[in-house]
Amino acid sequence: MLNLILIAAMGLVGSGIGAPSCWSSLRDVDLLLSNGKQQRCKVRYAALDDAKEACISKSWCGGVTEDNGIRCGSLINKFELRAGKRQEKKGFSSWVLHRMPEGLNGLPLHRACNESRQRLQVEIDATHAAEREALRIRQDATLRATSGSALAPWGRAVVAANSSLQSWELRLVEGGTVADACTNTVEKCGAGMGMKESVLLIIHMPWLQELTGALRIPALLHELGYGCQLRALGIQMVVLVQPVELEVCRKLCAALCECHAAEHHRAYQHLNIAPFADGTAHILHSHADVALNLKELATVLRSSNATVAPRGGLLGVKFTATRSRCVPLDQLEGSTQWFWHLDSRRECAAAQREYGGGVCCYGWVDLFMIPKSAQHAFAQAARTFRAVVAEVAVPTIFHELSVRQIAPQNSISCFGGCCTRVPWRQLSPLLPCVHRIDLYEAATRGVPQRYKQHARQAAREGCN
Repeated sequence: MLNLILIAAMGLVGSGIGAPSCWSSLRDVDLLLSNGKQQRCKVRYAALDDAKEACISKSWCGGVTEDNGIRCGSLINKFELRAGKRQEKKGFSSWVLHRMPEGLNGLPLHRACNESRQRLQVEIDATHAAEREALRIRQDATLRATSGSALAPWGRAVVAANSSLQSWELRLVEGGTVADACTNTVEKCGAGMGMKESVLLIIHMPWLQELTGALRIPALLHELGYGCQLRALGIQMVVLVQPVELEVCRKLCAALCECHAAEHHRAYQHLNIAPFADGTAHILHSHADVALNLKELATVLRSSNATVAPRGGLLGVKFTATRSRCVPLDQLEGSTQWFWHLDSRRECAAAQREYGGGVCCYGWVDLFMIPKSAQHAFAQAARTFRAVVAEVAVPTIFHELSVRQIAPQNSISCFGGCCTRVPWRQLSPLLPCVHRIDLYEAATRGVPQRYKQHARQAAREGCN
């Protein structure tokens, strides 16, 4: 059993009033440990600089909380930076109690807490080592499962942690029905598929090296049936990852998708899309946590020369959805609904002075589409808006392309929204797009059978 250790004190160990503090937690559960005498406290993460760096590097999860703290992390590690002695709200953190090992009960509190910190760090290091080993095993197993024919029967990777959390078991659960159906369908398609206009599906897929991250590609390809539909629908799938993740990505994709290094942080994803915007294929861009009805979206792209983005709004400063809108440059300073003060108000105004536009827009762009006819203009504008975050750059560029009569601007309604997670039981594959989906759950528990049935039908119809 994994022993995560803390000796009790009457208050927070080593707390400094007014000084920032950082706690370490595993699996989104704070480490609260007790000496069996109803006394308890948290272990402070010893390497405060490392914790701060982790928070900075995980800027994707940054959000200002009501107590002015910043929560950063993932399913595996979470760091909380807080200022001063502020009372935690109920429901903000979950707690778990661990018994102290024998031999520590009699130690003075300061010695016991110091030893607890050291042991905690050892356990964290051991857990990270186990995660790396699990990733290696999963990569090898995925490569074996997908080698040979690109559409051979596939195995669904399921990761199960044992009770010690120090070793991981990888199981391959056979599930070849979708792939078999796709193989038969694609073989019958023949040359007819070449008649379709090409669609390039570009997915930003960050942090594959995290334990849960490496399950995202298999979940999309196999559980949601993307791999079954791509060729039949005339879609090429490209996955954008960090440069250090290319090898992992290629093993997970096998022959079903391509992997490219994203040169820019996905906050500036328009700069990563621009090199692909050469007019040879319609572009459908998506984040990994958006479920796509590939057949419907490809049809939309092929039937219109309009840019498309979701109709829903962004997370506003009061933690409510804020409708996408455009603001004249002379009114930017007074616009406070969205996080202008954290992002790109000044940068957008500077870019527009160079580009010659009169407004800055903001909107939700986890999904957007660029027709071939608008791509050269988009790529040029992306370079002008290089210092502007995507939630401002992309809506502003789409607005300007419409004003300049290069491409009309349309919207699409996605089930869910910018800031919600939708349970699989509520979803239908007939919806054009859904956000946010849980790909870890999809990979480890599967998705409703209706998704696989839809994938088979879409593949069959795609050949006609």
